[in-house]
Amino acid sequence: MLRKSNDARLYSVAREPEANFVEPVVIAERAIPNRHPSGLHDWPNANLLCLNAYTSKYKFAAGSIHSVKVYIRDPAGAAKLLGEAPVEGDGSFFVQVPSDQPIQMELLDAAGKTLKRESGFFWARRGEQRVCVGCHSGPETSPENAVPMTLLKSTIPVDLTGAHADGTSGGH
Repeated sequence: MLRKSNDARLYSVAREPEANFVEPVVIAERAIPNRHPSGLHDWPNANLLCLNAYTSKYKFAAGSIHSVKVYIRDPAGAAKLLGEAPVEGDGSFFVQVPSDQPIQMELLDAAGKTLKRESGFFWARRGEQRVCVGCHSGPETSPENAVPMTLLKSTIPVDLTGAHADGTSGGH
């Protein structure tokens, strides 16, 4: 129904006896696209994609970032290393981490020396695919319009969950 200005009467704009304009229904199920990134999935873990770790409020020399270490907290609250993944020349990396646990990252140079380690922890939800522009780059920063090198090599994240690959971990 529609009300015209300066008129108290309602006018019909559509009339189909079998149609429900208030509560739409799904006519056909939409398949999840087989490409990255997509939204939440029914995976036990989470995927984290960094587009470019060099896009940062911290100053990293070009080519200095070699890898990223990922930590969680053990039952006593201490940081526990999950593993390490390569960082590509463009600063990109793609890792899979346990969900619903505190996560911390550390960037390393080729000699294994720490360039920057987060001071705190963050969380990722089950089935989440989180994409960041860079390391603490700020919300006003937009990414380059390019496919990150890490995704050109593989669209399957480096598994840092500590679990064995069983085909249910996620990724495309």
